[in-house]
Amino acid sequence: RRAGFTILELVISSAMVLLILGLSLAMFLSAVRALRAGERRSSVQRSALLLIQRLRQEVGCAYRDSLRLESQELTFLSDRGNDGSLRFSPTGQRLWLRWLRIGWLDSGKVVVSEWSIPNPTCPPHLSPPGATANGWNHRTISNDVERLNFQTDAQGSLHLQLATAREGLRYEVNTVLPMPLDGG
Repeated sequence: RRAGFTILELVISSAMVLLILGLSLAMFLSAVRALRAGERRSSVQRSALLLIQRLRQEVGCAYRDSLRLESQELTFLSDRGNDGSLRFSPTGQRLWLRWLRIGWLDSGKVVVSEWSIPNPTCPPHLSPPGATANGWNHRTISNDVERLNFQTDAQGSLHLQLATAREGLRYEVNTVLPMPLDGG
């Protein structure tokens, strides 16, 4: 017998190598798919949590007596300027600088509408300008919200229900927003 491999041995060893390579490739592709799915899930969660953080900051600066609540819209006075600054009267009282309206549109957008108060005073004027009044500036702060609801409970706490959806992934959050300021 001569040294070397028979054709049968070469075919069997080639088949085994191809099987091992195929299994390795399948495991690698499965890991890549799982990683991408985790990244998409994380992105949807991060988007929802950033939106909640933004809403917490805005509502945390609200004048409690100015809150106007509808299920998908919240209107209130804020003592923060666009740059986050506060202004005070000569007697040291906080000045209320702008009306904010946070609302959800059926298109999945969350929009913040802002109406700056030309001559801020303290105590504030507690009637917001109408939705069609001149001076409202609108900006979209999220594009993938499936549901946004505001509710209050018997203790006056402000609850937020939020559902985001993107690329077939859905993330829901129910949280309590901080109680707004009580003025002066």
